Amino acid sequence: HFRQHYHTWTSNESRMRGTWTLMWTGVGYVNAAIEDISGITDPENIGMTQTELQSVLAELYVLRAFHYIKIMDLWGNVPIITKVGEPLNPPTAPRTEVFEFIKTELETYVPQLPKYSEELIGRTTQTAGYAMLAELYLNAEEWSGTPMWDECIAACDKIIDGDAGGIGGTPQLADDILKTFG
Repeated sequence: HFRQHYHTWTSNESRMRGTWTLMWTGVGYVNAAIEDISGITDPENIGMTQTELQSVLAELYVLRAFHYIKIMDLWGNVPIITKVGEPLNPPTAPRTEVFEFIKTELETYVPQLPKYSEELIGRTTQTAGYAMLAELYLNAEEWSGTPMWDECIAACDKIIDGDAGGIGGTPQLADDILKTFG
């Protein structure tokens, strides 16, 4: 754990090798889904509206950005891959370029996500997307060289103010903090 915290691990450590494999497998699955779903020309044939199709695609782009946030945080300079198997040996991109790729994906697709509601629990919604943007902006100075504090606050405000949806209520501690969820 200490080597992971200080980014001094080696490729022989199963925890990091497993994380690398898991995150890149996720990118591959999301890229495959984006390719397949982008090819749907008549969503009515599968019982979807065009709006629903675009929402699913937005969720996928945001999920890919999620994987890239974690990959970039752990390994810095990494390839940017948007198609399955292309290129076979992708070049490594500098962390600042990866940051810009993630930022563009999130800023483009988060507003297209559905607003969070009880019916959408478990789906990628605007609240999740703005939380990802908040993480990206919070770490922007480290990852890109440029602080983005105001953008971080604005993304958090979207969640706190309910602009990204919600299920009602006010965030607060339970009366009995020893009680588990349920």
